Amino acid sequence: MPVVSIRVAGRDYQVACGEGEEDRLRLLADEVDERIASLTYGMKQPPAEPMALLLAALMLADELSEKQKEIEKIQAASPSLDEMQDAARLAQVEQALAATMHDMAERIERLADSIEIRG
Repeated sequence: MPVVSIRVAGRDYQVACGEGEEDRLRLLADEVDERIASLTYGMKQPPAEPMALLLAALMLADELSEKQKEIEKIQAASPSLDEMQDAARLAQVEQALAATMHDMAERIERLADSIEIRG
């Protein structure tokens, strides 16, 4: 298991991660570090490291919660897989019906033509 060095809030940490996840971990650490920097920017007395980490975590949790609400709204507004399958089946039935009606119309026309010729 690889161990990655990251820097958050001016402090270095050694964090283990799965194979191939090193770059992703660094990106996440950079995101947390940027959150802390934005929280503490311009403060005369920045909060202690644990408080800064807590505030950054709360900001990220809040954003995650809002995104989850957006996803739920989109899912509620979107047709379900069953509804899409039902719509696809309905479209197939409509196409088959249209083709059958077209064939019937052609037969009726041929019949009408044959009746006119005989008559």
